[in-house]
Amino acid sequence: MKEIREEDILIRAAREEDFEKVLPLCDRRFGTGYVDKEEFCKWLNYPELCIVLEYQHNFVGYVCILPSTPEKVCEDMQLDLDTVRAESEGKKIVRCRSAILTEEYENMGFMRMLWEKVFDNAKKLGYGISYCPAWKYDGKVPMHNLLTKLGFEVIAEKQMLWYDEINYTCVVCHGRCACPGVVYKMLIK
Repeated sequence: MKEIREEDILIRAAREEDFEKVLPLCDRRFGTGYVDKEEFCKWLNYPELCIVLEYQHNFVGYVCILPSTPEKVCEDMQLDLDTVRAESEGKKIVRCRSAILTEEYENMGFMRMLWEKVFDNAKKLGYGISYCPAWKYDGKVPMHNLLTKLGFEVIAEKQMLWYDEINYTCVVCHGRCACPGVVYKMLIK
């Protein structure tokens, strides 16, 4: 593996022009309709929570977590409202919205750098808990090892978690997403 030099890495707030790299990457890796420009531009209202990593001036990937509420977490992740309210009592909530790397930069530690930076930012902004829905296909959650190393714990497995997103055509299902999802939770420390 090629040696990664710290001086070649830039982690910064996402910008509108990043969408031109994000859209084809998401279309290829997740499926069409996963994100649109209007939604992406709304994420930019949270510059500390929607970040990009560049390596040697090349776009590598991004992570976006967004402020949330117990009601929104339950709606998006099919969780029990009383449980989420009890878990998050007195804590500001963030919800993991999206994370992806360009294929050639996988397994080089960049995704972990992005997640660590975004949660460091979230902690500084006073967020105390995060919920993360993760895609499961072929019996595996590709992000599982990374999420658990970061401190997330599995709290639920849900069927067809993204099925109601009617504009999203899943790369695995070739239609509305019937893939299961696994929901993770982490206290931000």
